[in-house]
Amino acid sequence: MNGCKTCGSPDQESIEELGRQALAGTLSWTKAAAQAGVTRGALQNHMAEHVVAPAIAAAESEAKSEMELLIADAKKGLMSQFYMAPDDVKPLILVAIHNLEQLPSTKPTQEQLIRSLKTIQEMTGMKNEQRMLLGFAQAMFKPKPVDSTRIVPALEEVNE
Repeated sequence: MNGCKTCGSPDQESIEELGRQALAGTLSWTKAAAQAGVTRGALQNHMAEHVVAPAIAAAESEAKSEMELLIADAKKGLMSQFYMAPDDVKPLILVAIHNLEQLPSTKPTQEQLIRSLKTIQEMTGMKNEQRMLLGFAQAMFKPKPVDSTRIVPALEEVNE
């Protein structure tokens, strides 16, 4: 037994309900404890250690699992970009992937990841803009095809 009188009580559910009301602020801790037949400290300790702490741990675990899934998804997206990226951008994508893997553990990694992604965006954006401008220039200044059917009769007239 863990030494908690509430955990061993046959009225544990009703005591915890009173504790939830006290946590929500709809009932004072003193009134909740009096109605439960336990001391205020015992009720607060039970709620903190055996109700709230496990709920927080479960929520953190769920959030961590969701974060791991999101990181895996983002990593997969970066890997698909890696294979299509120009050679000068590939190292930046690898740095971003490395920082993404370390994201849950350190704040500096978060800052480095953001910088890496911004740099990748700027570089690929510049390259796309350059490609677009080059394509536009090629289309604008493309030599027009020569109509050889008009040139040949004119040359024949000159030669006659």
